[in-house]
Formats: sequence, structure tokens, C-alpha cells
Amino acid sequence: MTKHSGADEGTDVEVPGTLPGGILSAGEEPAGGMLGPGADVSVPKADRLRYLDTATRQIARGVNVDETVHELCRVSVPAFADTAIIHLHAPLPVGDDKAVSPGALELHTVDHGSARLPLAQAAGVVRPVADGRLAKVLHDGRPVFGDTPENSEAVAELLPAANTVGTVSHGSRLILAPLHGRSQVLGSVVLIRTAGRPDFTGDDLLVASQLATHTALAIDKGDAVRA
Repeated sequence: MTKHSGADEGTDVEVPGTLPGGILSAGEEPAGGMLGPGADVSVPKADRLRYLDTATRQIARGVNVDETVHELCRVSVPAFADTAIIHLHAPLPVGDDKAVSPGALELHTVDHGSARLPLAQAAGVVRPVADGRLAKVLHDGRPVFGDTPENSEAVAELLPAANTVGTVSHGSRLILAPLHGRSQVLGSVVLIRTAGRPDFTGDDLLVASQLATHTALAIDKGDAVRA
């Protein structure tokens, strides 16, 4: 079942700040030690590392797939991105079971926070082309900037509306991060920033990699407990 999260559900609110979601300044701790909607990690390295420490611990709290994905969205939107779109392998491989490659991905969650993006029209079911760019990105397991000519084919498989003029601002506004478990692909997460905040940077690819890795490991852990 696809889940849609956003400010209209009372889960996220717009917090005043110079960027959407506000800026987490040096030395400022999120309320309760967890990431709230007032945090933004387009900030110096020390704050980025502190954000990652808190975010990865929060993701690890999930005890099943739905909770893990929910925690990923909580730490990502709007602190790191304005929209998060998660597709998961269907069915999810359990333990060391081999997934059919490239398999099928089903839309699990769209979290748009307080933003409303035309790009949020994500494909419900995606069957990556065997020799296509999306299959390669998923297999490689490393996040990439999705709004580049090289990776536009991969993004278009997940988000057909990405080919529509104006749905993504020019610049590094979209990251496609594979969810790669211990031995197989579990899914993907697309993170999008609107034009009102800075482009993603190379350091942000590293942040996305950590978020995706800890999410995949938490999903794997939940599968191991249930097996």
C-alpha cells in the first residue's frame, strides 16, 4: 500500500528559517535529541556529522519495513530534502533469499512534507530495464545525482513526470539512492530539493549514502528477526 505523508496530515510543519525547514545552527540540539522539522543539514561539516549520527540512530529504531521507511522520511524531510519517494522490491527478499534481478519495484511511500511538487507523480510499479541505467545504478549501490543527462533515464523509470519540463529545477536538486541490503537490492529512495534551497553537493551524496545504507540494514535486520 502506498503511503503519502505531508504537512496536511500533521506530521510536518513549516518552520520559519532562511531555508525551507529552517537551519540547525552550530551547537543547537534538536528537541529531545531527535531530528525535528526545524533541522536543515545544508550546513557545515560538524552539523552534517551530528545530523547523520542522530538520523542513523533514529532509522535504526524501526522494527519493521513500514516503521523503518517512516523513520527515513522523518529524518529526511524537510531536514535534508523537500520530498522523499521510496520504492521497494516486490516481494522483498528475506534473509539470504536471492531476489529476481532486476525484479520489480513498487511505490511504498511519498513524503512531500509541506511542499507540493509536480514530480511527486511516481510510478506505482517499476520493472527496471535489464541493461538500463536504473538497473545499473541499483546494482552499483551508490547514490547519484538524478537530474543529470547521464542519469535521466534512471529517474524517468521511477518518476515518469521527470521528463516534463519544469518539474525539476536546473542544478543538483535530485538524488537517487539505492537501498542495498547485505546481498541484494531492496529498493530505492529519491530525494528532491525545491528551488528555494541550495543544490545538493558531493557531501550530500555521502549523507544520502549513509541514510540509504542504514535504512537497508534496518530492513534486513527486521527480516532476520521475523525469519
